[in-house]
Amino acid sequence: MTERHLKRLKDTLTARIISVMALMAMVFLMALCGKITYADEQDPDPIIIIPDSTDDKDQVSGNEGSESQKPAEPIVKINIREPSEWHRKSAKVKFSVEDIADSGDFTVSEVRAKIGSSGSWTDVTDDMFLELSEDCVVYVEVTDTRGRTYSRNKKICCFDNTKPTLNAAVNNGNLTIETNDGDSGVKAVYVNGFEFTDLTEENLNIRMQQFDTGYENFAIQAMDYAGNMSDTYRVRNPYYKAKDASGKEAKVLPDSVEPTKPAEAVATVTEHVKTDDFGNALAKVS
Repeated sequence: MTERHLKRLKDTLTARIISVMALMAMVFLMALCGKITYADEQDPDPIIIIPDSTDDKDQVSGNEGSESQKPAEPIVKINIREPSEWHRKSAKVKFSVEDIADSGDFTVSEVRAKIGSSGSWTDVTDDMFLELSEDCVVYVEVTDTRGRTYSRNKKICCFDNTKPTLNAAVNNGNLTIETNDGDSGVKAVYVNGFEFTDLTEENLNIRMQQFDTGYENFAIQAMDYAGNMSDTYRVRNPYYKAKDASGKEAKVLPDSVEPTKPAEAVATVTEHVKTDDFGNALAKVS
């Protein structure tokens, strides 16, 4: 064998040895990284498995899923429902409690309420309401079965014990009535027992008819939405019996007219009768 053949054989063996060593090094490194598994213990040839990026993502999302399975914290909402109507003596404020997160980790143990920051607590777990007698701030505290507490307060304004006030005058065949109520507002006006509820900014304008000449005076009261009645005001009717104080015939009133918008009332009240809440006369002031 010539020297040239020997050199070629030597180079070939060297290249193969290097290849084998490189393969063994790669297998060793991958074994360290956990990327190799063997199909059979009797077969030493390795099967190399390299997970793709989607497998890694799936593994991460699986970990996140296990975190999301932890019980959620409850989000407790305390409702304090103010009465929808106005009152003079007493009213009930109702409560309700709910876990708006629907966590499954909330059960009411006790609900208590009080009037004002310095008031005494009252257990309302069963009734879920509190009786009030005046406008105030209501405090509510809820305790769950795990000892956690939740609280809320709210100002309640639903009481009106003030009588409305009014002024009235007859002018140019119109009875104009102006009322005022700073709390619940005027609900109705009564003229000689007839009720009028179609008010414009708490004012009323009545176009008088022939029928109205039979009244010597107009007795007027206003009622607010809480039921408070104003004092009774009596205004002289200048069209009474179709004659004025001098004996001259007054203007003839029409038989029927359409109502008009309120006008400014300017007149002197001839008689003022102070009444109680039920309209009964208490005193008369001329």
